[in-house]
Amino acid sequence: MSRKNIHSGLSRKIEQYLCRCSVGELLPPEQKLADHFQVSKPTLRLALAPMIENGFLETVNGVGNVVRKLPQTLHKELIFVCSDLVFFADTLKNFSIKTSNSGYISSIVPLSGDEATRVRILNTVFERDPAGIVLYTGGASYEPPTSSIPILHLIRRNDTIPGDLLTFQNAGAMSRIVRRFYEEGCRKFALFGWQVNPNAAREREQGFRDGLNQVRLQVRENLICTDPKLCDDFFTGFGQPSRRPDAVCCMNDLCAGELLREMKHRGIPYDSLKISGFDCSPVTQFYPRPILTVRLPLAELGNRAAELLIRRIENPRLAELNEKLESELTMTETMNFNPNP
Repeated sequence: MSRKNIHSGLSRKIEQYLCRCSVGELLPPEQKLADHFQVSKPTLRLALAPMIENGFLETVNGVGNVVRKLPQTLHKELIFVCSDLVFFADTLKNFSIKTSNSGYISSIVPLSGDEATRVRILNTVFERDPAGIVLYTGGASYEPPTSSIPILHLIRRNDTIPGDLLTFQNAGAMSRIVRRFYEEGCRKFALFGWQVNPNAAREREQGFRDGLNQVRLQVRENLICTDPKLCDDFFTGFGQPSRRPDAVCCMNDLCAGELLREMKHRGIPYDSLKISGFDCSPVTQFYPRPILTVRLPLAELGNRAAELLIRRIENPRLAELNEKLESELTMTETMNFNPNP
């Protein structure tokens, strides 16, 4: 790599570092900074020199380099507020990479705690006045301060906050599952599960109902079990030919696992039953049989979130953005093991 490219890349990293500093803050010693950026001290000094010359940093004898001002060009922080870091791990990773490659700085802010704590976290995010914000609040309500900060809502738009929306097929993917099972000969469908985000549960149930409507099948309310209190009656129906379904659409993969466990516990055979989950969870590899599930575009979601937010920042007069990414239906793979060798 050329010396010019090394200095350019280092300067961008230092800008990202400074964006998280405050005016008057003392930078770490040069050797510690050089170790942090994995460069030599002479290379670090070459990258710091323009910032000192332009007044962003001041070298104070016997003290070190002090942050004196942050020019507008350094205010390029994009904050991703997320209430589920585990589920969106690939999204956050790709968002950070895409953000950095585009010359911006990414910050990930976990949103957790009770309602009052979440409000304080969100208020702090807006007070930082970043270049843009990606919001996934998990359905938490929030009334933000008046602000011109570009906002991209992930999955669902909070009606109290303006901004663009980036989502993926949720209800639509469940409808596609119903249609696929119908094409495979299924005519009696059940819906099962309650261990899922309430918003996702509503959307997936609606998708289930829409899918049945699309194939001109009637919804059988006694085959919808979205409350544990209905569990006994639901499984009792499996012993009645008039009620036994030939396909069960589960709210997510964990619900599909619970369905399989309950059927085994109750002595109900499931080998010929069509079963689907949702979210393509790694836990399905330990299930006794494959199921149909939905692989969500989580990695693509991160790339696209960065692209759309930056596009809004750089073109604020664009019409409102509302984009939906497509999800993929896929069969899971199970581990082949013998529990009784």
